[in-house]
Amino acid sequence: MRALFASTAGTGHLGPLVPFASACAASGHEVAVAAPASFAGAVGRAGFVHLAFADPLEDELSPLFAALPGLALEAANEVVIRDVFAGADARAALPGMHEIVRTWRPDVIVRESAEFASYVVAEHHAVPHVQVAIGPAGLDAFGLPRVDGPLRALGAARGADGLRDAPVLTLVPQVLDEERAGAGPVHRFRYEPAPAG
Repeated sequence: MRALFASTAGTGHLGPLVPFASACAASGHEVAVAAPASFAGAVGRAGFVHLAFADPLEDELSPLFAALPGLALEAANEVVIRDVFAGADARAALPGMHEIVRTWRPDVIVRESAEFASYVVAEHHAVPHVQVAIGPAGLDAFGLPRVDGPLRALGAARGADGLRDAPVLTLVPQVLDEERAGAGPVHRFRYEPAPAG
């Protein structure tokens, strides 16, 4: 099986994918990580093949980040989720992600919850997709209503509904997690043994 893992350019985004990608590779499956070109070093250090897509334009990101200090926390989070992750990041990644899926032909796409281009492409190419949570369920509960419009604008016919229905893999202990809304099953894992440090 070919498993394509998809991440934005952030250690806190790639990190939750690593145990699942490592488990797939250890089980004999072919694994690659689709991530922005600027993140090649981090993907390589994690031990995976990197399939690059474009980084968002700095001219597009700068005004978004410059506005954040003047916003209340909830409004700032909304800008990051809607306008950065589901906006600038996803628009930049989309052409490359289409090409990666067209040429590498994964059997499944495993995306971290802030990487949205892979979801749009999975839907377009009818590739099954799974989400890896990068935090508690409350992050998704906050974010999903805010990304529905941007996802539809990118070509996702189901908008955020396809994300709600997708299976979720998580390392967040149940005691720290809220109930996840949606039809997709939640699969909870833990490190055995626990990582040192």
